Amino acid sequence: MSPALPPGRARSSTPGKGPAGLQVLTRGAAVAVGLAGLLLLVAGCDQARLPQLARPDELFGISNRALLLLTGLAHLTLAVVLLAVRDMATRALLMLWLGLNHLLYYFGMTWLGAAAPFPTVVLAGWRIGLKPERLDRWWKLAITGLLLGGILALWLERRRLKRIEAAAFLEHWRKAREHSP
Repeated sequence: MSPALPPGRARSSTPGKGPAGLQVLTRGAAVAVGLAGLLLLVAGCDQARLPQLARPDELFGISNRALLLLTGLAHLTLAVVLLAVRDMATRALLMLWLGLNHLLYYFGMTWLGAAAPFPTVVLAGWRIGLKPERLDRWWKLAITGLLLGGILALWLERRRLKRIEAAAFLEHWRKAREHSP
């Protein structure tokens, strides 16, 4: 049994611990985000002179090539951070943050009237030989997975920390009773 903490002081998320399912969920998300980053980088580095690569993105105003390269690097960085961070709550928040960023981009592009699948999705789909409509569906599933996975991971981590806090309080209370006159 772990050492007791004073009442009201919950142990922070124990490094590397947590339910095995949460470990699989967050590590799997990190791998998926890393693979998406590689795909975006490969699509942005395409040497073909596709006119879509030079066109500006409707939401950010930078070229689709620059957007693919920047987001590819960002995805790879986040994948490494997700793998390196040991605190489960931080991993869950990163998953939520990334999912919300994708959702905001999707809503922003839709609000501006861009036709789905968006040019970045079309370019990435062409690069790997996948129909853009299919990649667009996979992208929507990935956004949903990141959001729901992040919420689930936060909820389960909160439950785990509450149990640790309750056990620490009971242990402290037991010791206080044993030492009282």
